[in-house]
Amino acid sequence: PRPDSIIARAMSISSHKHANLTSLSTELFGPAVFGPLFLRPRLVANTPALAHVPLLFWVCAALRPRHAVVKGVGQGVLHFAVCQALERIGGVSSCRGVGFWGLTADDHGSANIPEELLEHQNMLYEDISTLEQGDDLESLVDGNRDASVDLIVLDLTSAPEGLLQRAQTLLDCLHQSGVLLVYGTDSIKPQSADAAAIERLFSKFNSASFQHDKGLTLFNS
Repeated sequence: PRPDSIIARAMSISSHKHANLTSLSTELFGPAVFGPLFLRPRLVANTPALAHVPLLFWVCAALRPRHAVVKGVGQGVLHFAVCQALERIGGVSSCRGVGFWGLTADDHGSANIPEELLEHQNMLYEDISTLEQGDDLESLVDGNRDASVDLIVLDLTSAPEGLLQRAQTLLDCLHQSGVLLVYGTDSIKPQSADAAAIERLFSKFNSASFQHDKGLTLFNS
């Protein structure tokens, strides 16, 4: 089966009572897809995001993205996990990471990209990774307007408030079989604009949520 169909079937299984579980489990846990769950991330940091890296490796192995985007790079754990997975898959691929280092919701400055992240990129992923400082949330979709992105990762813990409210705009950049991964869902305040935004996503897309370690949700059309 197509790799993107594996993701779609896994995430929609709860709404299909008569799904062929034997066939699906064979696809989900075959060596090519199951093996990456046991990879050791090359970049580690003291962040709960690290607990979700095996799932991210699995998503990349199943989806086999060629173009990925990470919004809210922060300490770099999720961004470089994607890069590591892309390297393992092989072929020509890219991961564009936008960070908001030192940026708040009211700032329009341009803090420097942390030197340790640049060194990690240049040492291991020079042909895959691109790191950028995000000056404001309105410029998030620059360079990704042609629905060519296969995977979008939003880290709500490493971006100014309001990132999730731009999710629909970002989804316009996503390939029809692509995946949106939202990390930090536990930080969403009830009755907030972000809470309304994620409810809209839940109503439109297949989803799978994981409540531990700040919370993570996958969306697939």
